[in-house]
This record gives sequence, structure tokens and C-alpha cells, in this order.
Amino acid sequence: DPSMTSIPISVFSQNAAQYVAHAVNSQDVINVTTEKGSAILLSEEEFRGMVETIYLLNSEGMAERVEEARRTPIEESDDFAW
Repeated sequence: DPSMTSIPISVFSQNAAQYVAHAVNSQDVINVTTEKGSAILLSEEEFRGMVETIYLLNSEGMAERVEEARRTPIEESDDFAW
């Protein structure tokens, strides 16, 4: 799981390039807080991974297959050849 850094918008705005580089080069998610709420900064790679996960879990039957696989002991799983 990625970690999360929380910072106020005033700190983010002074060091935006540094925080963007940090998000791109790590799995850290940055929570930028304001008086009206928060916004999340994460790398494109993290975002694309989340979108793919959501897509797969919304595919018909996929969530059930994932849950079934999670319950299956590794000793009982089929070998997978790349």
C-alpha cells in the first residue's frame, strides 16, 4: 500500500515541483489540504493502476474470481507459466 503525506496548500504551493517529483518517483500519495477540503496528488502510474483495478473489479464475475483466488491456499492453486 502506498503511504500518504498530508500537507497544507500553502506549503505545497511553495514547493510544488518538489512534491510532484516525489509523487512521480515514489508510491507516496500527497494529500493537499485547504480550508474547503483536500485534493490528492499521485503519480500517473498510481492513477492508471487504480483505474485498471476498478475496471477489472467491475468486469462481470471478476470480483468473485479474485475473492475465490484469495481463499484458495497456494498449495492448491494451478501453476502459471509466463
